[in-house]
Amino acid sequence: MDLQQIIEAAEKQANGNVVDYLVTIYWGLRKEKEKEVLLFQEFVSQHHRRFINNKDSESLILKDWNLGQLFPKYETLTDGFIDYLVSENLPIDEFYARLWEFIHNKEIFHDELASITGFLMIAKHTLLPYYYLPAGLQMSNDEYREYIKNLEPQIEKIHFIVKRTYSQKTEKASAFLSVLEEVNDKKERAVLLSRLLDLIIEQRLPEQNE
Repeated sequence: MDLQQIIEAAEKQANGNVVDYLVTIYWGLRKEKEKEVLLFQEFVSQHHRRFINNKDSESLILKDWNLGQLFPKYETLTDGFIDYLVSENLPIDEFYARLWEFIHNKEIFHDELASITGFLMIAKHTLLPYYYLPAGLQMSNDEYREYIKNLEPQIEKIHFIVKRTYSQKTEKASAFLSVLEEVNDKKERAVLLSRLLDLIIEQRLPEQNE
């Protein structure tokens, strides 16, 4: 079976129940021994977004007694392993192969029910689907401070744009873009973006604490 056939079968069998749907998907993948990893990668890459931050999905998982008992035990392990794999910046195929292998490691996930629980953790993880990205730019603290000093006019403009009210998001975004276009060096642009990220985070923290 291909992934679409597995999904259609799961939708018919689950009848709207999220847990039944995901468990049926899991068993559908397991039956395709020769291509289960490729189908797993395809499923997470194309259909994962519907489960992210879905509180209904999580509550349904927890209400199932068997899976609910295992949920806390394996959530930390699975989340930690995904974080580790992402930090390794692996090629996409290798990332999914190692993740599938992880939830079938019998020293950790002792039976299929435990592996299903790991699969459910994957379905709701916010760092998925995974993307391979080139290594980011790094610099010393001294070099960063020197760039900050030299880019003070542009940084002040970014401060102003963050605080200013615009009628549309695209207006604000294009204002930021115009500041970035004032510099040509990749490092300078990276430093400006880092300051923008700092300002956005600082702006959101008071809202989170209210």
